[in-house]
Amino acid sequence: MLNLVKTVFPGKRSIVNFVLVALCSQLMYAVLGLKVVAIQQMQTMWNLTATELGGLLSIAGFSATLSYIFSPWFHNRFSIRFMLSTGVALTGLLTFCIISTNQYWLLVIMFVIMGFITDGYAWPAVLNGIRVLAAEKAQGKGFGLLELSRGLIELVQNSFAIWLFVKFGESVAGLKGAMAVNGVIMLVVGFIVWKTYPEETYLSSDSAKAKNKESLMGMITVLKLPEVWLVGITGAAIYSAYVAVPYFQPFLTKEFGLSLTLTSIFALFNGSVTRMFCAPVAGFVSDNVFKGSTNAMRGLLLMIIVTLVVAIFMPRGQSALLVAMGVLIFTTILVYFLRPLYFVPVGEMNMPLRISGSAMAVGSLIVYSPAAWGYLVYGYIIDHYPGSAAYDKIFMIMIGWAVLGIISATILKYRMTHKREAFLKRVQELDQAIEAMGDKITSKKLADKAGVSTVPGHMGIIKDTDE
Repeated sequence: MLNLVKTVFPGKRSIVNFVLVALCSQLMYAVLGLKVVAIQQMQTMWNLTATELGGLLSIAGFSATLSYIFSPWFHNRFSIRFMLSTGVALTGLLTFCIISTNQYWLLVIMFVIMGFITDGYAWPAVLNGIRVLAAEKAQGKGFGLLELSRGLIELVQNSFAIWLFVKFGESVAGLKGAMAVNGVIMLVVGFIVWKTYPEETYLSSDSAKAKNKESLMGMITVLKLPEVWLVGITGAAIYSAYVAVPYFQPFLTKEFGLSLTLTSIFALFNGSVTRMFCAPVAGFVSDNVFKGSTNAMRGLLLMIIVTLVVAIFMPRGQSALLVAMGVLIFTTILVYFLRPLYFVPVGEMNMPLRISGSAMAVGSLIVYSPAAWGYLVYGYIIDHYPGSAAYDKIFMIMIGWAVLGIISATILKYRMTHKREAFLKRVQELDQAIEAMGDKITSKKLADKAGVSTVPGHMGIIKDTDE
């Protein structure tokens, strides 16, 4: 494993930076990540219905979606160090605010802020960090190692939360305690990142004005690339399935009679443990079995459709509990195999570093958009449809998105295979235009400072009017 890490992240400094990126990537989701193992306990903690809690989670997702509109500029303009350190620290502070109230309107405001910080503000910096740190030919393995690390951190976080929950007699005080501990850790990690992570930007400009314009042009450039949109749509199909995974818990509790604590333990295994085992081999499977990330996404989405059809038609009740758990675990395994592959095509397309931050941000805008509606819709369905009908509807929504993902990945595969040279030429031309624009603005500013005219045909010195 250590040799794999050294291969993907060459150099000791790169490995240390990767660890910091991985810590930030999962710690800042400490509150939202509890839904994986304790979605029903979270309802109790804030005294909410499934629709109300789903509304909170979707509000955070909607805020995140809107934040991605601005993030392409942010993540070209500011460094990974700045975005990560401030993002994780601000989320730590917000965590203490969240656990101190159960007023729904206050929770709404806080979840809006959390969605903005964790996603549009900080998450593209995580993706861009891996994009920059990982070797060019090991992008899939780099994102796989990120998911492995996030799964390990999540396992520790959620195991600690469940332990405290049981320790306090299945009281919500345990969950609040776990959130508070994670809040302290986030503040510490934010400080460490600020002090140790290198300050690097990939813009050619020196002045703030030039950097702002260069960042804006980079964002506009990325918005014009169909490949980036196809990456986003394919990822959104995968993420819509991921959003539904927490609702496997009430499915087992209500349809198969599994107790609340045992359901949480199942969810811990089904979420964090499967994630840890799937993530590190996702890149290998993608490269060596499917011969590319787009092929892998198509094949695994098709397998998800098959397992969900089985889930719809299998019998319900305690006698079928083991079968149901097996089907749900296999579905989750497929989802976690897919998660590290969202943005691999961006690396495979040799996207210039100057605009890779914008590419990751625009892709994220689309990929994570199901969070803006999924939790609310799924929670509403559970509250308003009786028994099995609710979960069958959720499974059908997942199937519909999987079909869309297969179509999108197929088009992306075609463009990456048959339109690759034209794409690379266009991207390089745009990248050179951005660099030239930044150099021009910087040169003009230096000339203005020196009093040299930049008007064509004027070679003299501009006389200071105060003389």
